[in-house]
Amino acid sequence: MRDGVETRYLYALRPKGMAGPVKFGCSIEPEERLLAYARWSPFQLELAFRIPGNMSLERKVHRYCAASHSHNEWFAASERVEEIIAIVSAGADLLGFLNAQELPDHPDTEARKVAAMAPEVRAARSRKMKRYWSIYKAKHAAA
Repeated sequence: MRDGVETRYLYALRPKGMAGPVKFGCSIEPEERLLAYARWSPFQLELAFRIPGNMSLERKVHRYCAASHSHNEWFAASERVEEIIAIVSAGADLLGFLNAQELPDHPDTEARKVAAMAPEVRAARSRKMKRYWSIYKAKHAAA
């Protein structure tokens, strides 16, 4: 947390031992996102990376990988997807790399809608999802 603002992270999720599909997202708690997606995934998932970032950086990654966009924030394995993971894994400047690229339009309208929401609306949406997952978890733990 910096100046009362929680740090956001750009992260990538993918099935363990597989090149894709890959989900690029932005969250204050990427590990929580991993657990949430893991509940529904037929494959064991892993965090391919987690770096400080924001929704602007996430959108640039989505735009750079637009040709392999599958749905929502998920992308099929591709040269560009692997390139993003390799750049981050090498500790290189991802933002500098992306700023030097010619990026196509954003592939995901829903992500743009969320990004355009006021911070308090995004926070309320996040709290609602956390409540949903805690209720879901409680119901299924009792079963």
